[in-house]
Amino acid sequence: MFSSIYESPTEILIKKEINSNNGKLSFAQYMDICLTNSNSGYYSTKDLAWNRFGDYQTSPEVHYLFGYLWAQQIYECLINIDKTKTIDLIEIGGGSGVFMANIANWLKNKDEHIFNNITITLIDVSKKRLSNQKQLLESFNINASYMTLDDFINSTKKNNGVIITNEFFDCLPVNLIKQKNNTLYEIYVVTSGKNKLEYSEQLLEDKKITNFIEKMNLNLFNDCIVEIPINTFNKIQKIAEKINSGYFINIDYGDVASNLIQPWRKQGTYKAITRHMIEDPLVRPGEIDITADVNFSLLQKALEEKNMIVNPIITQWEALSNLGIFEIYKNSKDINVFNSAEYLNIKKAIETLTEPEKLGKIKVQIASRSCPINNLSYLRKLI
Repeated sequence: MFSSIYESPTEILIKKEINSNNGKLSFAQYMDICLTNSNSGYYSTKDLAWNRFGDYQTSPEVHYLFGYLWAQQIYECLINIDKTKTIDLIEIGGGSGVFMANIANWLKNKDEHIFNNITITLIDVSKKRLSNQKQLLESFNINASYMTLDDFINSTKKNNGVIITNEFFDCLPVNLIKQKNNTLYEIYVVTSGKNKLEYSEQLLEDKKITNFIEKMNLNLFNDCIVEIPINTFNKIQKIAEKINSGYFINIDYGDVASNLIQPWRKQGTYKAITRHMIEDPLVRPGEIDITADVNFSLLQKALEEKNMIVNPIITQWEALSNLGIFEIYKNSKDINVFNSAEYLNIKKAIETLTEPEKLGKIKVQIASRSCPINNLSYLRKLI
């Protein structure tokens, strides 16, 4: 019988790192290598796609309406910002680049004067992704700057304007913690006797994690896995420090802590996704995406500690509804019958973007510094 064991380049690297790191990697370390390694990480994949033909579909890829609607909200935010200063429009984790392309095109058509005074910057964890984004935006004649997240955080420049993310923070590394008999354990990635990747629960020794759990007042339950996003918390605070005045818009899968940490949620929210299906994160490392739901309660604390005002989270379907997505659908009914394809495309896109159990359940959270926030359009009908 012929048998072969395939190991991806990332798996080979991970096993090497395990061997040189006392026989284990934290899940955060494992996740970081799988996603961001410059040579073989998932986000360095040549043909990575965010549409229905890829591993998963993000909202900007569904229809240009998503970008146009958020452009309306961004325009409202830009109006509130001091025009005597340079105005920044920054997207972190821009995916294919189509979200920013649609936002920029709408703003240019709406108000060319404001558009010409905007400095557009795309930020990502992967230089490969930045290269792809640059290629797309240049095809739309959109001038922009491009930089890695680390370079952005380490720069001394303060920004006035809008920073927006869509499905970005759910891909940042998290530690996995499990409480058993009121004792905390950390879940590591190790190699088995047969040189296979597997999980290992070991007593929690990292004081940073213990202190974080205590500081954030996280109420853990026995036999339940919980993601601890120290990296995300720190990154958000560093991003907040870059905002002199303006808005920070986060759109992502997740919920508040009281909904994420429950006794019935035994396996946590971390998962791998391939071809729109859930997969074991230890299978084919570097070739599948790994995510964990965003704890928006912790995001709020991170931003408030940096003296930003944070609005309550709402769902994507609520935000898009308030921004007028269903009015677009109503108006599209008046189109010529000979152009029914466009009407059907809009109808399908709206259903996809607002479906409560899919993209519609994504959460939206907006924070601000030195700018009004209480009456923004995305929230207006709910307050």
